[in-house]
Amino acid sequence: MASGAVRRLPSLGADLERTAGLAIVLGLSLAAAPALAAGGHAFAGKTSDGHRLTFRASRTQVNAFSFQTVFSCPRTGTFVARATYNRIKVTKGKFSASFATPTRSIRTTISGSIRGRRASGTIHRTATFNSQRKLDPHGTLSCTSQTTWSAKRRH
Repeated sequence: MASGAVRRLPSLGADLERTAGLAIVLGLSLAAAPALAAGGHAFAGKTSDGHRLTFRASRTQVNAFSFQTVFSCPRTGTFVARATYNRIKVTKGKFSASFATPTRSIRTTISGSIRGRRASGTIHRTATFNSQRKLDPHGTLSCTSQTTWSAKRRH
């Protein structure tokens, strides 16, 4: 495989996306009305690994923070997973929040700052799997994703 190429690990990536997708759908259904009502400005940009990132931000909150990241797993390769988060509090143009799936097998920390029409920050994610390659907070395989991001406010 070429250096920097991303290989999708079907059992790891699919399990992660199914579990994360369920958590995201549940989170969006519970937070949809406040997220949509919050309004704010739309931002779009990219992560340092080249994936699209979008969100909406008001002076007090970030919503629909949607992105894809590349996870690296020791001895097994890499995979890409997407996620969307809502209700991230903004204070003086800065925000930071941590999220976890109900089993805590996927943990995510998002931080950033918004200055005028530009925003930037970091995303750190960890997914833990057992020997059967199923998400398991007590598993022995820990895959991580650490990326920076930048975005501009849409017109």
